[in-house]
Amino acid sequence: MDPLEIPAKEASPFIKFDPAGTLEIRGKSFDEEVVSIYAMVLRKIHEYGNTGNDHLNVNFFLKYFNTASSKCLFDLLNALKDLQDKKNITIKMKWSYQEEDEAMKEEIEEFKEEIDLDFEITPEEGFYR
Repeated sequence: MDPLEIPAKEASPFIKFDPAGTLEIRGKSFDEEVVSIYAMVLRKIHEYGNTGNDHLNVNFFLKYFNTASSKCLFDLLNALKDLQDKKNITIKMKWSYQEEDEAMKEEIEEFKEEIDLDFEITPEEGFYR
C-alpha cells in the first residue's frame, strides 16, 4: 500500500495516510471537489483493511467543514467503524477543535453518537496553523 499525501489548499485540508498506521486530516474543508478528495481517502481506508495491520491512529484537526464535507466525513467514519468491527483493527482516534468553537464541538459529538465509534474529542487552544 502506497502512502497518500494531499497538500492543503485554501478550501481543502491537508491529508496524510501513512500505511504504517496513521491517518491525519487537518485544515478547512469546503472545496467544490471535496467528494473526489475524500474518495481517495476512503479507498485507502478500504485498502488498509487488507494489509494485515491491527491498528490505525486517526487524527482530525478541522477548523471548518461544509455540508458536502460533512457527508464525506460521515462516510469516512463509517469506513473506520467497519475496519474496527469487520477487520478487527483497533482504531485510536482523536478529533481536535478550537477551544472556543462550541458549534464544532457539537458537530463532532453528533458524529460520534451517530457512528457509535469511540474517539477522543479534544479542545485545543490555537491548534490550527
